[in-house]
Amino acid sequence: MENQKCIIKNFRMVRFLFICVIVQACVAIDNDLPELKPNGKWTLYDIQTGLPGNSVCAITPDKQGVLWVAFKDEGLASYKNEQWTVYNTSNSELLSNHVTCLLAGNSGGMYIGTEIGVSIRFQDGSWGNYTGINPLVETMHINSLNYVSENELWIGTNNGYYVFYITNEINQFIFESSTFVNSIEKDARGNIWAGTQKGLFRLISDDHFFREIDAINVKSLFCDSKNRLWIGTQGDMPLGWLDATKRFRTIPYMTDPRQMIVNQIFEDRKNNIWFATSGNGLIMYDNVLPHFIYAEYTGFYENDVNAIAQDNEGYLWIGLNTKGLLKYELPVK
Repeated sequence: MENQKCIIKNFRMVRFLFICVIVQACVAIDNDLPELKPNGKWTLYDIQTGLPGNSVCAITPDKQGVLWVAFKDEGLASYKNEQWTVYNTSNSELLSNHVTCLLAGNSGGMYIGTEIGVSIRFQDGSWGNYTGINPLVETMHINSLNYVSENELWIGTNNGYYVFYITNEINQFIFESSTFVNSIEKDARGNIWAGTQKGLFRLISDDHFFREIDAINVKSLFCDSKNRLWIGTQGDMPLGWLDATKRFRTIPYMTDPRQMIVNQIFEDRKNNIWFATSGNGLIMYDNVLPHFIYAEYTGFYENDVNAIAQDNEGYLWIGLNTKGLLKYELPVK
C-alpha cells in the first residue's frame, strides 16, 4: 500500500513538472524572439544608393534573372550586374509612376500594374499599355496580376477583374459595385480564387464567383508547394490556410491578427512561408512554428513590410514601406 502511494505521488510530481515545462516552453515562444541571423548580411538600398524612392510596393525577378522593384509614386527600377536602371513616365512609356504590382511574363518581359492600367515592358525593350475597355469612363486601378494558364492573364482592379487573353481578347467581370479585387490565385486543384474587401470568392462557372468566406478584407492569397491556399487579411483572421476540404487552419502561437495587415505571402526555396505585414514586420513560418519575427522590437528596420521575393541566386529581397529595399545575403539552397 505504501509503495502504491509512493508511485502515485511520484507520478503526480512528474506530471506537474511536465506541465510546468510545457507552460514554460509556450511562454518562451512568445517572449524569447530570435535575433537576426548573425551569419547573414543585410544590405539596405534607398534613395541615397540609387533607388528612385523608399516606399517599395512590389518585387519580382524576370525570366532572365533581372530583379524588378516597384515604388509608390516613383516608378520602378531594375537591378542587374549591381546596377540600378530607373523607369518612370519621363524616360519611358510607363503609364504612371504609381506602380502597384508586378508579374514576370511567361515568355520574358514584365507586366506592370499601375493606378491607371497595365504597362508591359517586353523582352526586347519595347513597351505596350492597356487602360481598360472604356478608359474614358472608368479608371483601371490595378491591384493584382496573375496567370491562371499559359495564355490567360487575370487582372484584379478596384471594380472587379479582367481576363486578358494573350490573343488580345478582353473580358471584364464585376462582382458587385466597387468591389476591390486585391489578389487572384489558382490552387493545385484548378480552382480560381479572388480575394476582395468583401470576402473570399471561388470561381464556379465561366462568369460567376461563389463567396466562400464573408465579412473579411482579403489582401493576399498564395498557393504553396503543399497545395495550401494561404489567406492574408486586413486584421480579420489569424494567419492560416484552407486545406483540401476548405477547412481553415491557423498557425499556432501567433499574435493578435488585428495588429497586422498581410500584404504578401511568399514561399522560399526551403519551403518556409513568409508574411510581409503592416504592423508586425516580416514573419517566417517553417511549417512548425513562426520562428522568426522581424519587427522593430527585435531590431528590424520597421514594422511595415510590403513585399518579399527571392532572386535566382537565392538571396531574399524585402520591400519596406518607408526605408527602402533590403537584401539578405544568405542563399537559401
